[in-house]
Amino acid sequence: MARMPKRGRCWDRLLGLTGDDAGISPEVRLRVVTELTAEAGDTFRVERSGSAVLLIGEGMLKSERGLPDGRVAVTGFHYPGDVVEVPLPIARETVFEAVTRCQLREIDLQEAIRLIPDREALLECVGDHAMTRIADDESRILGLAHRSAAERLVTFLESLAARPGAGNGNPEMIWTPMRRDDIANYLGMQPETLSRTYAELARTGVIAVPSRSQVKLLLRPRSQRHAGPSISGDR
Repeated sequence: MARMPKRGRCWDRLLGLTGDDAGISPEVRLRVVTELTAEAGDTFRVERSGSAVLLIGEGMLKSERGLPDGRVAVTGFHYPGDVVEVPLPIARETVFEAVTRCQLREIDLQEAIRLIPDREALLECVGDHAMTRIADDESRILGLAHRSAAERLVTFLESLAARPGAGNGNPEMIWTPMRRDDIANYLGMQPETLSRTYAELARTGVIAVPSRSQVKLLLRPRSQRHAGPSISGDR
């Protein structure tokens, strides 16, 4: 794989601990790191004996899990620069799909902790990132229950805009190559409601949608940012 670009503090630290310049032997690196390329539409599971971490170098990755009633829930969209934890209890239940062509680095945490000299830095980085993710997940769950469709979509777009790779090279835009049905699934609303919400937010000047895979969030004062119009058919 080509040298991965720098993306964010945790991403860079994990890359540094497992990269070509990390000072670990080729044999150890083979046991700890797997470089992956996935074409758009490819699906895979993380097949490890323990928990793993994915570093997204290029492209967008979607994660989803099956529910007990047979439905599938989209659990995330992962941009370049994202660190994706795959804990062992859910590793084999989580399916990843490449929304676009992706370059990834998979790190076997169990082997990394055992074999990498600077394991304390590794554990600190992963632990800090896990706590942030748990807080974000809790906020999202609460938001789905207590926000309108417009508020959910604006909050979702704001969260994407904060990602290091959100613009895919264009800092003025949010890159949204995923299917609208998948966004609706993630936000807990019907696809028709999502389409109406996009249209209404564009009509009222909250967002601009120059193409299906690009959105520009026209930020307002934070006190007004989530007010948004009321969209019928919220779920």
